[in-house]
Amino acid sequence: MIIGNRTDFFVQLDVVMKDEEEHWVWGIFNFWIDDIPYPGRGRDITFNVAPYHLVCDYEDMLNYEFDGSNLPLEQIDFQNENHLFDRTAGELEDYGLQTKFEIVGDTLRFFYSQNGGAWQLKEIPLAYYESIIKKLDELCKENFKSLLDDRFNDN
Repeated sequence: MIIGNRTDFFVQLDVVMKDEEEHWVWGIFNFWIDDIPYPGRGRDITFNVAPYHLVCDYEDMLNYEFDGSNLPLEQIDFQNENHLFDRTAGELEDYGLQTKFEIVGDTLRFFYSQNGGAWQLKEIPLAYYESIIKKLDELCKENFKSLLDDRFNDN
């Protein structure tokens, strides 16, 4: 399943395994950025968890006090930058994907590094990223029950 309608940035979710009794769903989860999947490996990302982290992190990110630095990529010290929102989508980090974010005006600055490599930057409209997050949230609520959080339980 593809979430997003831009060819330069979207999310891929493909179910590989389900445990109907325990309500767990696993599969492939990637950010596609300029025709490259990140993390680009792993068939056992827990859909009950990874999308949930992105949804919750987005809510936290909107409340984060960004200082509007908007520094060029080459001027950012990723080890010491405290103005970036530093979170990752749970298990995606297990496959080497690190992410950090900055909101500048109506733009999301999506910083990413794979397997400790150089940091890269993708700037996308904040409203577009929000539409992806909302769709992930809807999918989680409709399809993925979690044993970790009552948010996804039918109770």
